[in-house]
Amino acid sequence: MSTQTAPKSIYTLNAGGAPSAEVNRLNKQQSMIQLVCPNIPPSVLAQLPPSPAIADVATGSAIWLLEVSTTLPSTAVLDGFDMGVAQFPSAESLPANVTLRVQNALDELPEEF
Repeated sequence: MSTQTAPKSIYTLNAGGAPSAEVNRLNKQQSMIQLVCPNIPPSVLAQLPPSPAIADVATGSAIWLLEVSTTLPSTAVLDGFDMGVAQFPSAESLPANVTLRVQNALDELPEEF
């Protein structure tokens, strides 16, 4: 996880509530979406290179990246970007190939991406 400090969040679903409540909502939402579609459609999965690099913009709790990390090889590079760290899981709980970073989707990505 990035050591950057996040600017004050403009994410309105954080307002007035505990971050864990929003994490629970995001994770439940992901579970519901999976009922109708897989994380990565089989036709896309079959075409990925052996070590794919995937970006998840507005990653929130990173639930999608964490689930995808169990499907893809450990050599996959999985980067999550979000405006704030309030929903990020602890860095210690992340697989080695998952990195979370503070990034506004409207700003230019750092050069390494």
